[in-house]
Amino acid sequence: LLPSAADSPILSTVSLYSTARNHDGGHFKVSAVTSNNLVNLKLDESPVDSELNLYAKTSNAPAEVTLPAAYEGAFSLSTSNLGPMVERRQDVEDPKGLGRRRSVEIVRVNRGSLKGTAAWVGGGSSSEGGKGTVEIRSSNAPVRLIV
Repeated sequence: LLPSAADSPILSTVSLYSTARNHDGGHFKVSAVTSNNLVNLKLDESPVDSELNLYAKTSNAPAEVTLPAAYEGAFSLSTSNLGPMVERRQDVEDPKGLGRRRSVEIVRVNRGSLKGTAAWVGGGSSSEGGKGTVEIRSSNAPVRLIV
């Protein structure tokens, strides 16, 4: 999925599905690029053990991305003039049903950028996790990731 629109907003809700027999896994690339208008992406569903590579960019407008519960991997947020924000969802249950807990680690690089990881840990899981990458960028406006 690669929506791109100059000076137009990108508002999208996306569900990702695997074509594998057990409906797990898959590799997905999502890119949303605009300028002078907002980006708001909500990924409401993705298969467990899948790899999501997401890139969202705008300028002079907010960028917000909501990740699906199954997402595991790294994220990077940057903007100018403001501090990017990460919101950890409290209503998320382990998509594999193994009783694992959601771990979200954040490292602030500087005032306008931060990096981090999201993973499912514990519950006797031997999950490889951590395959995905998310990059969200804007200038002169807020950047927010909901994970």
